[in-house]
Amino acid sequence: MRNVNKLNCGVIADLLPLYIDEACSEESKKLVEVHLEECETCREALQKMKVEIELPAETGDAQDGLRRIKKLLKKKYILFAVTAAAIAAVCVGFSFCMQVIETPIEYQDAKVSVVQNKKDPSQYDLVFNGQQYGCLYGEAITLKENEDTIYEAEIIHTVSTPWTRLFQREPMKDEVAFTYSADPDTVSGSTTDRSGKKRYFKTVAVYYQATPADERRLLWMADWFQDMTQGAEASTKE
Repeated sequence: MRNVNKLNCGVIADLLPLYIDEACSEESKKLVEVHLEECETCREALQKMKVEIELPAETGDAQDGLRRIKKLLKKKYILFAVTAAAIAAVCVGFSFCMQVIETPIEYQDAKVSVVQNKKDPSQYDLVFNGQQYGCLYGEAITLKENEDTIYEAEIIHTVSTPWTRLFQREPMKDEVAFTYSADPDTVSGSTTDRSGKKRYFKTVAVYYQATPADERRLLWMADWFQDMTQGAEASTKE
């Protein structure tokens, strides 16, 4: 009897995978079910097989879930990175425009003058007491020249930006931008021609001109240059 039971359990064990997959015949199915009602060992074997078959599916579902979560998180990170980059680009563009868009400052708003330095009477300071400027520009023009020297005037103007108009509203007070020398021997630079002859530059005057269409306002001219110019004009008239 024991041998018959063992044989029956062996046959049933072979049929259990087909039974679980519902791939066996009706007769085999009934045989398995009748045997399971009487055999606890085969019932445990059936349960174990079901667990082993279900686990991979559950594991696969879990892995699919993890993959979906990872994809979702990746999309969120990408969206966050794109949003952050867009905000940074807007901020940089805004800051750039705030600094780059320039508006010329009129002479009366700049309140610029050239005054003698109290510590050194031979020095003259370019002083601002008006609207804050974002940048100061200068251009040299030739007033007179000879074989040795080129006498220049500096044409300056200032510009404001949205940044200075919004965040630097307080007017400047005795702001010194440059210093010029009234000493006739002071040079601002030199140049050498192809023959090797050197000529010296001297800044002898300063003008303010907001735009090319505006009037040039004389701020300072060296006394010795004025005397030299007037003397030359007088000589020409004579």
